[in-house]
Amino acid sequence: MLKTVLEGQYQPDRLPAQIIRPTQGKVVWMVDRAAASSLSTAISSTPN
Repeated sequence: MLKTVLEGQYQPDRLPAQIIRPTQGKVVWMVDRAAASSLSTAISSTPN
């Protein structure tokens, strides 16, 4: 699901998390390694 939300087609009616677009600051996604491993590229990570 994480890959669909972050990298999939924009469908905010089906995936409301896609609406989040901060104009200041940043969004921090806290996900487990399994979900993050499905992404095409790593944006940034914090060591555990």
